[in-house]
Amino acid sequence: MSRERISLAGMWNRSIAGTIIDTVAVPSSIRPTGEYVLSRQFNWLPKNGMRVFLVTEGIMGLADFSLNDKPLGTAGPFVPYEFEVASDLLRRGLNEIAVRIQDTQIPFGPAPGRRYDGGLTRPIYLELRPATFIKSIHFQSSLSPVCADVTCRLTVDLDGKTPLFSLNWGTKPELQHTPHLTALVRLNLLLRTRGSGRLHGPMCTR
Repeated sequence: MSRERISLAGMWNRSIAGTIIDTVAVPSSIRPTGEYVLSRQFNWLPKNGMRVFLVTEGIMGLADFSLNDKPLGTAGPFVPYEFEVASDLLRRGLNEIAVRIQDTQIPFGPAPGRRYDGGLTRPIYLELRPATFIKSIHFQSSLSPVCADVTCRLTVDLDGKTPLFSLNWGTKPELQHTPHLTALVRLNLLLRTRGSGRLHGPMCTR
């Protein structure tokens, strides 16, 4: 099942000490202000059976996220963060998201000799995901010393308590590594689930 994204891009209010001073575009970079709050309202229509995550792909500074005055989590600079939104936090109709940002007196903040921007500098959105979803996939392969055999390992991280599917699956796709090597891959995958499930699939032979 594909993931649906609801963008929160647009014009956000910027407040200092509880007073709205202007509006800023999100995502964008702004001059460091010290400490301020960016906020906006959005409409929400509940989606049955779907989990909701707030995803920010990058901020400059230290940011505390809240939804309808309830804290969601804290994000540091540069890298993506995501926070799962409890089903009772989102309400039908109008909701408000707020981000309290500190952008000066923090680790990895302004430093002499380089430019430093603040704000929600990269995309921010709500992402809808099924009750159990694939969180990440990692594929590893290695060739034998004479390139006669290939060994593969597939690791799938699941997030959720309900199995996505019952799987005891084998495939034999043909892989053309070089003009002189053809590998037939056999994946035997056995599914396990937990709070964050992990699925391992060994192996393949020539």
